[in-house]
Amino acid sequence: MEEPDEIIPVEEYDLEHQMSYVMTRVEQFQGRILFNQLFRPGSSRNLLVATFLALLELVRLHQLQIEQNTSYGELWIG
Repeated sequence: MEEPDEIIPVEEYDLEHQMSYVMTRVEQFQGRILFNQLFRPGSSRNLLVATFLALLELVRLHQLQIEQNTSYGELWIG
């Protein structure tokens, strides 16, 4: 078996840390934030997925709600 030329580090994100991040972002926007404002530009796919899973967990725990005022409209987190 041939050895790879370089090793790509695995990115791991802690769900609890991402949940804390989401809550902090919501608080920074006075308790209501647009969905796309949760994500930092240039974030890795793994970070995007971890942040989305954290949001879903917070909704499941009834700590946040997701609202959409019109069909195909913006998603608000609060």
